[in-house]
Amino acid sequence: MIAEFISYVSNVKQLSEATIKAYEKDITQFELFINAENSSLYNPDKNTGRAYVVFMRDSGLDPSSINRKIVALRTFYDYAVKLKKVSFNPFEKVRRLRQENNLPEYFQYEEIEKIRDAAGTAQNKKEFIKLRDKAIVDFLYSTGCRVSEAITLNTDMINMNKGTARVYGKRDKERVVFLGDKALNSLKEYFQALGYFCDMSSKKLKKGLPVFVNSVKKRITERGAFYIIDKMADNAEMKKRVSPHMYRHSFATHLIEEGADIKYVQEMLGHESLSTTQVYTHVGIGRLKQVYRMAHPHGRINKDKIDNVRSNKK
Repeated sequence: MIAEFISYVSNVKQLSEATIKAYEKDITQFELFINAENSSLYNPDKNTGRAYVVFMRDSGLDPSSINRKIVALRTFYDYAVKLKKVSFNPFEKVRRLRQENNLPEYFQYEEIEKIRDAAGTAQNKKEFIKLRDKAIVDFLYSTGCRVSEAITLNTDMINMNKGTARVYGKRDKERVVFLGDKALNSLKEYFQALGYFCDMSSKKLKKGLPVFVNSVKKRITERGAFYIIDKMADNAEMKKRVSPHMYRHSFATHLIEEGADIKYVQEMLGHESLSTTQVYTHVGIGRLKQVYRMAHPHGRINKDKIDNVRSNKK
């Protein structure tokens, strides 16, 4: 039944590989719990769902992990009820736990430049490796792509003349992302070193080649991308813990900070729900307050007060 469900969420629901693995693990862990309670996966008690939440909470599991497991098990039992394997869903009325609104960590502008500069310090005999490292950083920050979207890119998905790339996000949803000047220049140097151009004057790329490759010119894995980015952060002597997703957070944060409409940011990130994107609006509060103070008649700071503050600073 579990294998049948995993096949369903994979082929029908088309969930991501990471989500599918998490679902399988969550269901297996719950099965161990319910068996220890002298019951079975297909014969749950009406209070089983709530009892499991209490058990997880008492075990010290954080609310976000508990909530993810609730969603996984609710989805599993919905499927089981549909197939008449069980008569009810023990997680149907189980509420998710309240969790802290942890704001995404992102780079400051100067930190992005510091890491870009560090890409060229890699100790590798192959020059294209240094160029690849800078190209990865620039691509992730310029487009806001997930690392999984970046590593599956092929050359025919990039248009160097238009400065765009086609990527496939969750559930294979296609979207167009945009390449800034720095990303285009980094990719151009990187592709030139790889011999990927079939015509340099028109910037036409050879088709069907993996964009980001390892030292033997095979497509890099997600783990490989994590290693590359972690190594660059070490070279840049970054104090914070760095992950590929921080470039995505930085992309969204900096766009909103510079005044971009949140609906456009949602489109560029490939979020299905606007509520997912709204976490990035925290950065705009200070800027909005400044605009309010300068523009609104009742919110405007007294001009004499501003002059006094300025004179005191001299």
